[in-house]
Amino acid sequence: MASQHTMRVIGGSFKGRIIPFEKKLKGAEATSQRFKKALFSILGEDLTGKNFLDLYSGTGQIGLEALSRGASLVVFNDSDRNRYQFVKDIVHTWELSGRSLHYNIDATRCISLCGERGVVFDVVFCDPPFEKIASIPAVYSNILQAISDSSIINEDSVILVQHYHTNIMPDSIGRLIKKDTRKYGTNSLSIYTVVL
Repeated sequence: MASQHTMRVIGGSFKGRIIPFEKKLKGAEATSQRFKKALFSILGEDLTGKNFLDLYSGTGQIGLEALSRGASLVVFNDSDRNRYQFVKDIVHTWELSGRSLHYNIDATRCISLCGERGVVFDVVFCDPPFEKIASIPAVYSNILQAISDSSIINEDSVILVQHYHTNIMPDSIGRLIKKDTRKYGTNSLSIYTVVL
């Protein structure tokens, strides 16, 4: 039998609702409840009116949490077809399809597509597969540069990057300035804001 992680929505209108996720079937690590709680303590309980991009959605739990807290739009993207369909099905079951978009494409293509469609995000969350090295993995510098070069952010946007604790995130890249890095066990969260 596949290993099932018990994940729950921790805030908002869907608080307590279970997100069933079988790692062996979907092939992704689930963000810990502790990390998710810390992330949303930074963002706040109420995301009403906010646009949220979950760039590597995996289990979907971060974007679902944003929807539960009132986000106007959440864009879920995952390059894996199974994970993409899993999240899309849950959003449909929870009757949240009207506030979400789903893409099954490369992260940089997702950024370009959202830019072409004129979507500007208040929050961009990036959680690519971990590279356990003590330097800047190329995936992070590449995706941060793509975000910086795009039209999907403005001066009020915040970019949140989940990464392995030994990774060293750049202090700045393009228009993005790192404001803080917080460590939670083997996970770290780097917070970027935008300068014009």
